[in-house]
Amino acid sequence: MTLSTEHYFNTPVIYALVERIFNENFNPTLFMGIKKEQGTFFYPGEMHDYWEIVYVEKGKLTVAEDEKIYELSECQAIFHAPMEFHSFWAKSEDFPVKLKIFSFGIDTTLAHNLSKGVFTFDIDQADRFADIFELIKKHTQNIQELPHPSEINHIDKVRALKGFENFLLEIISDNSPDRTLNAKAGAKRYQEVVRILKENVHDRLTVEEISKLSHLSVTYIKKLFNLYAGCGVIQHFTKLKMAKAIKYLKEGYSVGEVADMLSFSSSNYFSSAFKKETGMSPGAYKQK
Repeated sequence: MTLSTEHYFNTPVIYALVERIFNENFNPTLFMGIKKEQGTFFYPGEMHDYWEIVYVEKGKLTVAEDEKIYELSECQAIFHAPMEFHSFWAKSEDFPVKLKIFSFGIDTTLAHNLSKGVFTFDIDQADRFADIFELIKKHTQNIQELPHPSEINHIDKVRALKGFENFLLEIISDNSPDRTLNAKAGAKRYQEVVRILKENVHDRLTVEEISKLSHLSVTYIKKLFNLYAGCGVIQHFTKLKMAKAIKYLKEGYSVGEVADMLSFSSSNYFSSAFKKETGMSPGAYKQK
């Protein structure tokens, strides 16, 4: 099936791009957020209101995406949707692990097709993705965001964005993602606990209550979330609440209404939690 970008896409905006090589000489103290534990480099969970693609150019990578755990190998990529919790880790036995990461914004009716699992690039796609990455890297330098093509004149900058746009369209049209999840017992239990958190996102839950609902010990739950989410279970629960809060704010609900819907004790407490997670107050977010 061939699709026209004129009907389905607005040209993407690149917010950031990162290249990381994890090996025995990698120093995590030089990179904010990355931790090292027993030979494994771990990037704790985050979520943001833009798209992100993580591409494994070399080695292997384990990725947590909401409750799902994926194993990525060379020439494989995964897309994280806006406000989708995600983290990853690279094990020493898989070194060197080379990653290319795009953060981008795009307005398309087909975007939901990007968030369906792991995509495998063929040799031609892998080469073109690397070329697009280098072209965008050449023109971003220290600029955090490339302007929209309508605001720039340099033909290479336009070509970089249009090349990425066409690449995304091809991935959506021709590449069926692999939805195979990590089948380890720990991963399955983590998925079950996250499912429980999502089902109760409008309620208040303590760790003890989560333990009863999942039939798992408090200690074991803490270990699961430290491993797969890089944060505590209540912190992860709060992140899920903030994702819902953003959805409700966009739908026009007031700050007080959202606080009540998500069972915060007060609007002030909700506002404080929201600002801690997103960097801005819910009122400021509504005015974006």
